[in-house]
Amino acid sequence: MEQKKEFIVSYSSGSLFITFFPYKPFIFEKDELEIDAYYIASNQAYQYSQKLIEEYKAQGIEAYIPKINFKKTCAELGLGVIGMNDLLIHETYGTRFAISMVYVNGESLKLKVESLNEESSTIHYSLFTIHCTRCRACVLACPSKALDNGFNISKCLRQHMNTIRFDDETGKLFGNKIWGCDLCQRACPLNTVQAVRPPEHWQEKVKVSEFLKTLEENGDLSWLENDIGANMVSRKRLLHMTRNALKNMR
Repeated sequence: MEQKKEFIVSYSSGSLFITFFPYKPFIFEKDELEIDAYYIASNQAYQYSQKLIEEYKAQGIEAYIPKINFKKTCAELGLGVIGMNDLLIHETYGTRFAISMVYVNGESLKLKVESLNEESSTIHYSLFTIHCTRCRACVLACPSKALDNGFNISKCLRQHMNTIRFDDETGKLFGNKIWGCDLCQRACPLNTVQAVRPPEHWQEKVKVSEFLKTLEENGDLSWLENDIGANMVSRKRLLHMTRNALKNMR
C-alpha cells in the first residue's frame, strides 16, 4: 500500500484525526476471482483507528470512531470533493483510498500536529485544486445504472454483493468479481494510479477452482481474513459469489 496521509482538524469540542490510506487497483487473470484492493486499505484504516483509540484511552483520553458520514465530512472540511459516483476525490489519490477517522475529545490532539509534516498538518484546505469534471464516464460505466439520476444504492452492484440477493441477470453483471465492483473508479479520468497484480500469496489461492475447493472443503481462509478483515470473509456469501463467477466464466 502507498504511504498514508494524515490530517488533524478541530471538530465540535475536540478534534478529528483523519487518515487516508491510498491503494493501487489490482489486475486479475481470467481464471482468478476478483477482490477489490480497496478492502485491504479499508482493513488497514480500521486497524489503525483501533490502535489510535487504544493509545488515547491508555492515557485516559476519550477517543472513538465517530458516527458520521466520512466522505461528506471530509468534503465539508475541504479534504476532497464528492464525484458523480458518490466517492470522495482527492487531488493526489483520486478516489482510490480508504478513510480512517477518530474523534478525540478535548484539546489532546494539538501536540500530535507537531509530528506531521507541514503539508499534512495545515488545515487550510479551501484551496483544493481538483474537482469532478462531470464527464459522466462513471455514469456510463455502471452496468446497473446506479448513477443515472444521482447515486442509487439499491442499484449498486456492491450493495447486491453485500446482500447476495440478486437475479440471474444481475449476477451476470458481476463477471468474476466476488468483492467490490470498481467499474466507476476505473472509468474516472482522475484516477491515474497504475493497476498492479494482487499480493503474491493471493495469486494461486484466488484461482476459481482453488478458491471454490477451499470453500467447499472448509479450508483455510486466514490469509484473506488477515488482509481484508474477518468480518468480510463470510463463507456462505463467498461461496454464493464464487459459484456465480464460475457460471459467468463458462
